[in-house]
Amino acid sequence: MIKGYSHKPMGTVALGTHLGNFSKEDSLKYVEAIKYAVRNGIYSIDGAINYRGMCSERDEGVALAELMNSGIITREEVFISSKAGLLYGDISAKLPPMKYLSEKLENKGISIEDFSEYEGLFQTLNPAFYEIALNKSLENLGLEMIDVYYIHIPEITKLKLTEDEFYEKMEMLIRWYETKCFEGKIRYYGIAFEFMVEEPFENKWHIEIERIKNIARKVSGEKNHFKYILFEYNIMCDWADTVNSQMIDGVKLTMIEACKALELETVASMPFAMGDGFKKYALSDMLDFVSKKMNHVIVGSKNPKHIEEILRCWRGNLSECSGRQRFSGTDLVEIAKRNNVSKRTIYRYKAYYEEMKEAESEKYNSLQKHVTEYQKAGENFMASSMIHLAIIQCIIVKTEFNNLDRLRLGVILPDGAVSGNSHLKKMICEQTRVTYDLEFYREKYGKQMKTDELYLGYYLHLIQDIFYRRYVYSEHHFNSSIPENVERLHQDYENTNWFVAKQYGLDKNMLRTQTLAGEPIMELADFREQELVREVREQFHPMEEKSSFFLTREMIREFIDRATEICLHELNQLAQGKAGLDSFEWSWIKQG
Repeated sequence: MIKGYSHKPMGTVALGTHLGNFSKEDSLKYVEAIKYAVRNGIYSIDGAINYRGMCSERDEGVALAELMNSGIITREEVFISSKAGLLYGDISAKLPPMKYLSEKLENKGISIEDFSEYEGLFQTLNPAFYEIALNKSLENLGLEMIDVYYIHIPEITKLKLTEDEFYEKMEMLIRWYETKCFEGKIRYYGIAFEFMVEEPFENKWHIEIERIKNIARKVSGEKNHFKYILFEYNIMCDWADTVNSQMIDGVKLTMIEACKALELETVASMPFAMGDGFKKYALSDMLDFVSKKMNHVIVGSKNPKHIEEILRCWRGNLSECSGRQRFSGTDLVEIAKRNNVSKRTIYRYKAYYEEMKEAESEKYNSLQKHVTEYQKAGENFMASSMIHLAIIQCIIVKTEFNNLDRLRLGVILPDGAVSGNSHLKKMICEQTRVTYDLEFYREKYGKQMKTDELYLGYYLHLIQDIFYRRYVYSEHHFNSSIPENVERLHQDYENTNWFVAKQYGLDKNMLRTQTLAGEPIMELADFREQELVREVREQFHPMEEKSSFFLTREMIREFIDRATEICLHELNQLAQGKAGLDSFEWSWIKQG
């Protein structure tokens, strides 16, 4: 265990570790991102025990140990914050939250009755849970002290209690926090809000931070350790600076004003609005906006290039950064509204619907302009129609759909274009990388995706192809620059079509000829959908399988299995109103 605590206050910029999956790949990215950030001036790292099933904290621990063991930093030179209060799991032990509760917590006196639930999050104010979580976080991080330990989203429990009950529980919890500060396991503590910031006084979400501060004073006097308030604040979500949501000494103030009056440090989460901000604002604009009002800002990234760009902007060269960096985001406000979720959730997927048509038109024209350039660059590379149909067949087994004919046509349709940019390819990073513009598709056809399987199938095709590009090039090192390699690979498709059809129960009669004239999807490209159906049907004929040049049966099975899981996860994300795959993260280096 690494002893001591930071001698520094929290830095102006902190690196967040929230987003990502449970993969070893993402863990390696986070370890390298943390090391890069610390070496280049970001010495504050923020996490939570529930982030990525404890992976985030453990990745922090690995990175910190490497940095300190190599003598690059000492414990005193880094500032570590974490959070507790939400039910967590342990992905390394293959224990999702509920299973973790039953196998690891119930025998320690923690039960589901201790938690309040909202939008799939389970929150508690029981000090016994925080004791367990703190010790686990210290173990994950390899530290003896955490510099800031937040109470994570207490407003969820506030919904379920009376005013008096809530503040009584908060007092018990704050007594525990002050005790841990006295013991040297926590340096400071605070509250990490998620839903509450803009809510009016009469709303059950509402928490009085003055009352919380007075409880801390009651417990430990003016030398109490309650110091930090974390909440969403960005150029698209400025409620903390515009809505009088707090009362201090009988005067209504904004959250930011109230924190200043109580001498509490403000920490901004989601400074880029989950990526939505980049659809309208430059990176420099958003950073400048946040820095004027907030003491600290958490920038979540596992990509050193993102971190480099942020640092360059933060250090004053704002003009250099304007508009250059792009993060992911999606607009699903109608889904959020229809599903009766919180204002915060609705906001996350709102990106100026009033301007959407204009933005779509401009973006689409730009995409069309570069079609020829993409083709010349040798970037036309995708899975076969038979493989796409096989993946859909696997998905159908696990998910219900209304119109399978439309779904199957949609999943092969992008390959039926005779002109146009059917795969929504675009170049990014100053024309050095290529990707599929998944965000644009979600924006343009998000409404149709909810009601029409053709549009959903089309989107799943793009997901499958972007993964196929990584699978073949990055994982299996296919080289398309060698003359005739692409043609030989396509011959592999022809050789294995019959195998795929038999293996996955496909039949040519599954494909029905349809006319799409006048449908919105026809704006993307010049599709010959009826010719496409006829061509794919012709692939359903027995033939002797020849030896493979590159694509083996085993590779096909593996790809289909993994692509199915990616698609199912994406469908689940969209159904929950969450952001889909990030085009930037799935981009590849432009050939040539």
